[in-house]
Amino acid sequence: TLATKMEQEGKESECVRYLWMASDMGEMEATARLAEVYKQGKMVDKDRKESKRLFGIVYQQAEGFKWGMNQETKTLFIQGGNIGVGGNVIPWEDYKSSIKSIFIFEGAEEIGDRAFSGCTLLEDVIIPISVRKVGASAFEGCCNLETVVIKGDLEVLGERAFYGCAKLTTVKLNKTVEVGKDAFSGTSLDRRTLLRVLNLDDAEEVSDLVE
Repeated sequence: TLATKMEQEGKESECVRYLWMASDMGEMEATARLAEVYKQGKMVDKDRKESKRLFGIVYQQAEGFKWGMNQETKTLFIQGGNIGVGGNVIPWEDYKSSIKSIFIFEGAEEIGDRAFSGCTLLEDVIIPISVRKVGASAFEGCCNLETVVIKGDLEVLGERAFYGCAKLTTVKLNKTVEVGKDAFSGTSLDRRTLLRVLNLDDAEEVSDLVE
């Protein structure tokens, strides 16, 4: 991103100004990055109060990860290596019907089975470059999900991962080694789009993914 490039070039003040501008325009990724900057005291003086204000959430500890909900923006924030459901109860079960966006911090490696299934108001999600696996039915039934950006190369995209995401029209993905059956069934993605997104050569390879 532009902010990362500025930081690498030593333009710290310009980077912070850019992040503030992007945050003021409603970009949650920029807001989360700013919160981390103030929390760590990187590029600015450490200010935990400002960090907490930016996040607007209190984190809760789950098995292997932390999560918190910003009630104002209806955004679920998650930090950790493996994002699972910790048994039979999804930690954010009480918020599922109100989550509009999900922000996963860099460092997460796996999204567990059914982690976000049934988040009916979810509109978009950005999956960081560190994630290597998206589990079975991870986003199944997210009927208002329109855009998915997967920044890294996935090793596994599980069965029915986006099953029933009727409004899903945009998927940005670099590479996936293994894609499970019915991963995109019930979405608005056509075969031609999937061939391009998944880098497939044969239309027959798409059949198991959308039917």
